[in-house]
Amino acid sequence: MPILVIDESRFSLRLLVNMLKKSGLSNVTTGATPLESWEALDQNPNMRLMITALRLPEAEDGLELIRMVRRRFPATALPIVVISNSTDGHHVEAAREAGANDYIFKPVSPEALETRLRVVLDLPITPSQKIGEYLVQRGLITDDQRTATLRYQRMYSSDYMPISTLALYLDFIEDDLVSHLFLEQRFDDKAFLRRARELGLSEQRMQRLIEIKRQRRLRFGDALVKLRFVRREVLETAMKQFYKRE
Repeated sequence: MPILVIDESRFSLRLLVNMLKKSGLSNVTTGATPLESWEALDQNPNMRLMITALRLPEAEDGLELIRMVRRRFPATALPIVVISNSTDGHHVEAAREAGANDYIFKPVSPEALETRLRVVLDLPITPSQKIGEYLVQRGLITDDQRTATLRYQRMYSSDYMPISTLALYLDFIEDDLVSHLFLEQRFDDKAFLRRARELGLSEQRMQRLIEIKRQRRLRFGDALVKLRFVRREVLETAMKQFYKRE
């Protein structure tokens, strides 16, 4: 998916390009001036997205560039997203009137940027993003906690973590239970699961632990619990309501 990013700051350009790459969007062309952006559009009229700052050299402002682009490309053919330090409501309104599809305030995290771009590009939202939005709307987590959890979820690997530790982190078992296990039962996954079954750990939770270990990644809800952003029982109640709504 070809994307055009325009900003007079080379640092901002590198930052945005790196964030886009982390989201799997690596076909990025950059420009620092309206002239460079116009040349890029001439060379590749099939651009799928344009991201621009409001302050640009050789132009009154980024709004002028947006108006020029809109005379040639409709919003459905080339969505335009403004990323700016300005939180002035007049600037947001002016950008939308000029033809911008969305307006994002700086600083923006890679996770928040990906979520907003998926909406603009009409791409499917990931299950983790949907759940995160729902829990934020319910007031069970903050927007910062959602962002931190999405980042942690991407970085997480369970390669070297015994299942007993996973079970403890995810609130599937209590601290005092682990302290009474033999060393073999703590660090040997099969021995731990046998003992956990004897102590009443449900088959559903044991299968979840095995799945996490096999796939080397956490579900969004499990990551929330591991980071202590929400209690397991609160999460499970909220998720039942979430899936009923879906």
